Amino acid sequence: MIFFILSGLLFCAATASSRQPTCNAESQKIQMVKEPASFTGAKVGSRVEVVCAAIAEPLPSISWLKDGADLHVHTNYASTLLFESITEEDYGTYTCVISTCCNGVTRKITTVVGEPTCENEHGSAPVAFGADREYKTYGDAKAACEALGMRLAVANSAAENTALVDAMKAAFQRPLKDTKFDPDNWAWIGGSDRESEGKWQDIYSKQPLKYFNWMKKQPDNWKGKKKKVYNSNGQDFLSINRVTGQWDDSFAEHKRPYICQCPVEA
Repeated sequence: MIFFILSGLLFCAATASSRQPTCNAESQKIQMVKEPASFTGAKVGSRVEVVCAAIAEPLPSISWLKDGADLHVHTNYASTLLFESITEEDYGTYTCVISTCCNGVTRKITTVVGEPTCENEHGSAPVAFGADREYKTYGDAKAACEALGMRLAVANSAAENTALVDAMKAAFQRPLKDTKFDPDNWAWIGGSDRESEGKWQDIYSKQPLKYFNWMKKQPDNWKGKKKKVYNSNGQDFLSINRVTGQWDDSFAEHKRPYICQCPVEA
């Protein structure tokens, strides 16, 4: 059930002589005091307040739509949709409509009150995590993604690979380190050839990867220097350069950032 918390009475400011709304250039300027937040992870039974407030001269009116339908509530300058205990029937797209009294200037701000799906809680996949201090081994990175209801990301096309790079650029916002293989320059993604050398597959579906974007001379399955073997298994796990988007095969023991994404529907 929705309750409406209203502020003020619905009226237009008027001059003393004409009793008509005073309209001027400032009347067209709607300034938002509080934009309605998105509640795309709202669980059934939770309490949610969606606030919309704006000012203008004269004061603007505020009304609400749900999925395009008028909720028949009108007030001026501030209004709150209050869900004391949200139900599935309350889920939907809500639009706060702000209108000036005399010039007909209207602004619409839409928000979503929805079920707590992976995409709703984390945003459009892929989503970069561990951008600063969250440096983990491959196994720990995989577990961290799964704890969020997600998975280590994988790119199945050039477009998806570009999306991974965009997610990393947004998260890091700093240049690469000078050392090419510095852990800060790379992030774990969900591919491996541990089960069969040279046969790279998605670590979840176990299906062969069909898209690759290897860095020059990679993969090389390097095991270490001749006199000191670093890892007898070699480099069996995928990492992606966070600026170029090129791939490298890496040791699972290395600690570096990682990229999670919401599970892909079959």
